[in-house]
Amino acid sequence: MAHLWLVCRCPSCGRHHGSKVPAHRCPLCGHRSVPPFPVHAEAANAAELQRMVTLANTPEDLRDDLARRLDAVPAQRPREGRGPSAWLGLLRQVADGEGRLDVEHVADALRRAGEPVAAMDVLEHASSAGLVLHEGGARWRLLEER
Repeated sequence: MAHLWLVCRCPSCGRHHGSKVPAHRCPLCGHRSVPPFPVHAEAANAAELQRMVTLANTPEDLRDDLARRLDAVPAQRPREGRGPSAWLGLLRQVADGEGRLDVEHVADALRRAGEPVAAMDVLEHASSAGLVLHEGGARWRLLEER
């Protein structure tokens, strides 16, 4: 199985950070390097990456204690909604006869559908995809034939 994340160490500031590809620029200090930064470790998912970066940036004398404390906290799995593919259908259902959308109506529909995402996030995602237009305030318009 291919690892999705790399834990890179900046040679300038010595801090670790996550990257999907071997990093050439440190997001913490801005140092730029022609060869990629040294890869400290690989993580299979974002939760594992967060833990690895946290521990790598913790002073050695505190690292074991922090690792034990992190292990004692039960892992929380994020709720998984249906995602962007289902959001357009939801927006179509919520739109009035003229294709207008109200943020509160979208939020209510997302809650009822069990989608763990904010209405503004859905609307902004749809806007960036060219599916809705922000008319101002809490009003949006669906950009498709009804």
